[in-house]
Amino acid sequence: MSTPGEKNKKITLLIFMLLLGSAGVMAADSINIIEPSVELTANHGSTLLGSFTIANDGDSVLDVNFSGLTLTKGTKSLTITGAESIIAMQNGTSESVSFSVTIPAMQEAGQYTGTLTASAGSAADTVDITVNVNADPSIQITPSPIEFGVMIAGYEYSESFTIINNGNVALTNLGLRASAASMYGVAFNKTAFPALAPGEAADIKAEIKIPINHSTGQTTLGTVHVSSDQKNASAPLRGSVDKKLVITEVRIKVGKMNWETVTHGSTASSKARLEDTVEVQVRVKNRNRFADEIIDKAEVMIIARELDDGDDYEDFSDDFYLDGNEERIFRFNFKIPLEFSENKVEMLIETDGRDENKTVHFDSLEFSIPVDRSRSIMIRSVELLPATVRCGQTAELYLELVNIGNRDENNCLLTVKSTGLNIDIREEFSLSNDIYDDDSRFIARYPISVAESVKAGAQHIEVRVYYDYNELSNFAAISLQVESCSAQPSDEQKTDTKDTAPKEAEDAEAEEGTGSSNESEHTVSIPVTKEGVPVLSFPDKSRDLVISDGLSTGLTTVLVLLNVAILSVIAYFLFVTVKKK
Repeated sequence: MSTPGEKNKKITLLIFMLLLGSAGVMAADSINIIEPSVELTANHGSTLLGSFTIANDGDSVLDVNFSGLTLTKGTKSLTITGAESIIAMQNGTSESVSFSVTIPAMQEAGQYTGTLTASAGSAADTVDITVNVNADPSIQITPSPIEFGVMIAGYEYSESFTIINNGNVALTNLGLRASAASMYGVAFNKTAFPALAPGEAADIKAEIKIPINHSTGQTTLGTVHVSSDQKNASAPLRGSVDKKLVITEVRIKVGKMNWETVTHGSTASSKARLEDTVEVQVRVKNRNRFADEIIDKAEVMIIARELDDGDDYEDFSDDFYLDGNEERIFRFNFKIPLEFSENKVEMLIETDGRDENKTVHFDSLEFSIPVDRSRSIMIRSVELLPATVRCGQTAELYLELVNIGNRDENNCLLTVKSTGLNIDIREEFSLSNDIYDDDSRFIARYPISVAESVKAGAQHIEVRVYYDYNELSNFAAISLQVESCSAQPSDEQKTDTKDTAPKEAEDAEAEEGTGSSNESEHTVSIPVTKEGVPVLSFPDKSRDLVISDGLSTGLTTVLVLLNVAILSVIAYFLFVTVKKK
């Protein structure tokens, strides 16, 4: 039988053996990075990708984490990203671990190093990471090209630009020069500076002079050259030499449309119709800087090519002068003829003048105005003769319609309506699309008899013209002024009646039997008016004229004088005959 002391020794030995077994289990954690080191090389402004392999050599499942993700070169550094932790890595397995290193633009060249550590439980291992950033010297000139913009001959101009070290090594012994014609006198405010670190910049101002006799237009004035021990760069000097006398703006208004601005080589958005009026505004400026630099004997001209039966239409401003930096607006207008046959009007605007040195300065601008050739019947004329009548009298409504579209119109309809005058006229006709053909026009004369029942005042007459019988093309309205029956005839009525009746009678005789095929004929018989004034009906049946009492008296007087003249001639011949005997 064991004594109590022996039992305690056995218990102690058992505990010791258990502790040794537990220590053996804990010692089983083990990880191993296969590659001792990883080395990568690239230029600044790029991203590198790298990888390494890690193995779980122990007897248990491990969670692996990574640290030491910074690479350094002196005070400069890079960061390792993308090395993700591994969760529950099985024992006896291995995995590839990927990572990346981003090298910013202008990152200083050289070797960046660091140690990446993998740890899992009681186990750990390391790998050395090296990134070599290549030396890449670079110079940037911005802007490039260096633009001076619009320049006027005879003036000096300056423009700023910047030199930037956008490489990753320091630039030393920098110098600046220009290759340009001596007439420009290119100069810089700084021509040398010792160094520029990566990312550092220097601002430079360039000055240039444009000779008085320099030609106009876009031009390359020279080249800026920047040199250093490590890298060189260059950029062109450019500008546009402009005229002293310039057209700064042209605006047009076509018919009833809105004003619009046109530019060189453009087509106006407004479409013109035949017989539309085109208004043109031209703004001209003297670009000289100083008031006493005058442009004299200047002139503005507008040309509409082949507008007038194949000939150019031209219009000129009066001569003028402009002080330096002064501008003026000139206005023109013209009408597009009914016979114009093109689909657009080509326009040319020109101006010229002389400076104090007698040098001629000139500018021009060209554009076009489209002409609408779609289907349209123009109401060219609507007239009432006379425009004022008394009740019981007659006026004549004269209409002229023209086909200004691009096709013949064979199903035209004209309506003339007036509720107050009890008028409701409908007439069908056809029109040619040849503007030089009489059949492209329709002329109608309608006698308007004013009944006693018509109210005094303005009586409105509406005129509508349709193609295809029901497609409205144009509309017009006119008013006949009716005086009350008790009112005395106005001076205008008396004058119109006396002046127009003989002429209408002559026209009727001349036109008898020769009427146009598109002239509407109408017969209206009005024997006597309320006042007992006779009415004459002419052979072409298109006019009815009232001969007033005053006109009858005038005709009687003419006949008496004619008889006296005839008797005088007869008496003279009798006297001569008797004397000879």
